Amino acid sequence: MSFTAKKTGKIDILVNNAGIMRFGTLPETDPGMWDLTMKINVFAPWRLMVAVLPHMKKAGGGSIVNLSSIAGIKAFPGAGIYCASKAALQSLSQVMAMETAPERIRVNLICPAVVEDTELATPIFGEKVPDFYNTMRPLHPLGRNGKPADIAEAALFLASDQSSWVTGIILPVDGGRHLSTNRPVVSS
Repeated sequence: MSFTAKKTGKIDILVNNAGIMRFGTLPETDPGMWDLTMKINVFAPWRLMVAVLPHMKKAGGGSIVNLSSIAGIKAFPGAGIYCASKAALQSLSQVMAMETAPERIRVNLICPAVVEDTELATPIFGEKVPDFYNTMRPLHPLGRNGKPADIAEAALFLASDQSSWVTGIILPVDGGRHLSTNRPVVSS
């Protein structure tokens, strides 16, 4: 953080966007995968938030945007450790929002559903990523999976002064997926 602060003059925005997702039922899950998932999805964002706080305080405030998932607010069988880690990140972020609000530091979360053109699905599905995307597309009420730009625009809003009175929110940016069941929308 100090290197970045020296190069840019200040740090007033942090976007935590790294994550890991693996599938498996909870009884089958290896304890090592629990540990790895929690380290990457919860512990790492916490460490970065804590590391950036002195720089944001010095700058007179700031905005932290954490990328969570609708899996933190909606249960998905076969993705239990991912769901647990994203729910933990959401709770952690809201506590941090409360604790840093007096310093004019805002903390918000974006909860995407399936976003195409990222590397998240590749380790899980390999060459079958297009099939996965095709299967998931109709499960989003808006009829499409997300694109990185959808998430980036939400992050830009939450990082900007346009959201200066917004902190501690959990914002689904998911084409309505958080509203739907695991079945495609049936039209008459």
